[in-house]
Order: sequence, then C-alpha cells, then structure tokens
Amino acid sequence: MSPLEHVTEAAARAEGLLQSILGSAKSEDVYGPVTTVGDRTIIPVAAIERAGGFGFGGGGGSDEQDNEGGGVGVGGGGASTARPVAVIEVDESGVRVRPILDLTKVALVALAAVLAIRRMHRGH
Repeated sequence: MSPLEHVTEAAARAEGLLQSILGSAKSEDVYGPVTTVGDRTIIPVAAIERAGGFGFGGGGGSDEQDNEGGGVGVGGGGASTARPVAVIEVDESGVRVRPILDLTKVALVALAAVLAIRRMHRGH
C-alpha cells in the first residue's frame, strides 16, 4: 500500500471515529424524558457540548545508504459533556421554564470578582 493510500485509509477511519463520538445533534440529547405527576408535566433540559479533532500524516525518504523507508500516522479524540440547565413545567395555569442554577459557576465568578477587586486595590 502506498503512503497516500495509507493516509487516505487513516483519514477515513478517523472521520468515522469522530462521527461516532460527535454524532449529530438530536432533540433527545437536550430534552429528557417527559414525566407527568398528577396534572403537572415535567421536561428536563440539558446543555450538550461536544468537541473533537484528528490529524494524520505520512512521509518517506532514504538515508545515506539509499535505504528507503516511510510511514504514516493518525490520531484523534473527542469529548462530550452534558449538564442540566432548566426544567420545563406544564400545567393548567401555563408553561414555566425554571432555570437550574449552577452554584459552582456562581462561586467561581464571585471568587474571580473578589480577586480582581483585591488586585485593583493593591495597585493604589
């Protein structure tokens, strides 16, 4: 198999791998199962984040003794995370979207603000 054929095959495999990791966005990924309790219907909502990438390459050549060699390589990876962001409530009085507060993010923003204020005051 030529280096170009190796690279082409490796790229096709990497593309297939990333497609299986990242997939296509579906509403089932964001909206959880509908639950009804009495006259109230609850729908959980999530934020989905996906990322991935891959690289490949190949090369060949010869050394001082005219020994020819070559090779190809491919690598890739991906990640997917989900976090709850809201709950949709539906009942006879209407529809309400109740955000879910991420206390970790709130604490980190507050800490960053305190540190920034302290740094500004030290400069004076």
